[in-house]
Amino acid sequence: MLDMNYVNSLIDKHQIKAAEHIKQLEGKVANNQLNEHGWVYCEDIASYWSHSEVMYIPFTTIGYLDFLSKQIHAQSFINELRKIVSMDKNELEKLYFENTFSYWKHRNITRSIVNDKASEEFLDRVFK
Repeated sequence: MLDMNYVNSLIDKHQIKAAEHIKQLEGKVANNQLNEHGWVYCEDIASYWSHSEVMYIPFTTIGYLDFLSKQIHAQSFINELRKIVSMDKNELEKLYFENTFSYWKHRNITRSIVNDKASEEFLDRVFK
């Protein structure tokens, strides 16, 4: 069921993952694993941040992440991940609900359709 615990755990998970991925990418930079243009192959990181679950996070991946080749422009993406780590949880929560509302509106999902799949508090935040 979609509820506030789900949202809070999702935000926590993404901030923790961002911190872990910063360390992983910094390790690749330190070990000179970049190509001549600053890109590094990193399938797990590229896959994680291209998942729809993180689409509420406001960072610019288009220029830093190549989803098809699973490569990341290391330093630029590290900077983006640092923004996620330092971002206020309340702001991320707000962005999550704005994104969910937009996504559901685009697909004509109404409160009555998801009423049995989400808590009242969750639905109140989406459909405020």
